[in-house]
Amino acid sequence: MDEIILEMLYNCVLFNGMEKQDIRKTLEGIEYKILIYNKDDIFTLADEPIMHVDIVLSGLVISKMTSQSGKEVPIGRLPAGQIIAPAFVFSDHNRYPVNIRAGAYTEIFRMSKTSLEHLIGSNEKIRMNFIKTISNRALFLSNKIRSLGLSSVRENVKSFLLNESMLQKSNTIRLQKSRKEIAESFGIQKYSLIRMLANLEKEGSIKIEGKTIIILDTNVFKD
Repeated sequence: MDEIILEMLYNCVLFNGMEKQDIRKTLEGIEYKILIYNKDDIFTLADEPIMHVDIVLSGLVISKMTSQSGKEVPIGRLPAGQIIAPAFVFSDHNRYPVNIRAGAYTEIFRMSKTSLEHLIGSNEKIRMNFIKTISNRALFLSNKIRSLGLSSVRENVKSFLLNESMLQKSNTIRLQKSRKEIAESFGIQKYSLIRMLANLEKEGSIKIEGKTIIILDTNVFKD
């Protein structure tokens, strides 16, 4: 196996905790392909069958769901090291639940579902890593559904800031996405997000400094 590919797989969630030589040995005899996508190329459309197991080696893929009105709502962004739709690979309805496109120049490691089944069955670390990956993805989707179902823009924004504060382990939050991207993740317009942030700042709950937001009153976010 090419050393560059091995280095990329070393950072994949499926092989977490494994040494490179172990990964190489484990993948001996496994057939695979490397697929290349340029930015904005369509990877797949919702409801297409999942015929393979795909791992993001480099770049980024973005998933979006289309509402009945035709509006696209961003669901998630998968960076290098992540498996695409792992929870659906072996499901009874093994079809992609969302539209997926490349968010940048992206390389994909593709193997058969039979190969993944073999790896899971023969290697305990890979088996537990796969289970953990599915569990984390289920948690992410649960939080996403909750976010999209919240009753108001205010609750969405508060929930987002509180989650970011916990993830960054600080009341000083550095935004990793643009305001437009954050707003789209809620299914709202950018100006609605900006207005709500301005309202929270006016109330004294937060302080905004460019891409940094400081939570001043944590009690507001725990209501």
